[in-house]
Amino acid sequence: MFVEPNNVDKIREISLVAEPDILSLDIDGVDYYVAEALFNCGFRPKVFVVEYNSVFGPASTSTIEYRSGFSYTEAHDTHLYYGVSISGWRKFFNRHGYQFVTVESNGVNAFFVDPGAFRDDFLEKIEPLSFAENQLQLKKFRAGHQKQYEKISDMRFVEI
Repeated sequence: MFVEPNNVDKIREISLVAEPDILSLDIDGVDYYVAEALFNCGFRPKVFVVEYNSVFGPASTSTIEYRSGFSYTEAHDTHLYYGVSISGWRKFFNRHGYQFVTVESNGVNAFFVDPGAFRDDFLEKIEPLSFAENQLQLKKFRAGHQKQYEKISDMRFVEI
């Protein structure tokens, strides 16, 4: 199934629970809009793992413009135009009552939790990594996120 915001209700229909322990979203595209639709149809996982696009850098709160049938391989020849910035995800999940935990060192995934599902002393002990460059993109383009962003700066973005 090609997941888009208008069909996540089908995922909810086949899902055994609305509050899974972990939900991971990595579709290299319109992730922001799908995540919003998942919350709107009743999903409330304890841990929500999302892919972020490090090309936006650590401070930007941006995502791509929504397009039905979006494919990152067709959207831009660099394949860098996709997804959501880490700060954009932080803003988004904060609105939904989630707490940022960390990103992983390869610069691909970010972890958010429903704080009500964990003991306070557990979350307080975590030392987060707030941002990491996508190691694959870093190697491929031999440049950090600023130079990578320049390659897609003429594309349309949406502030979260």
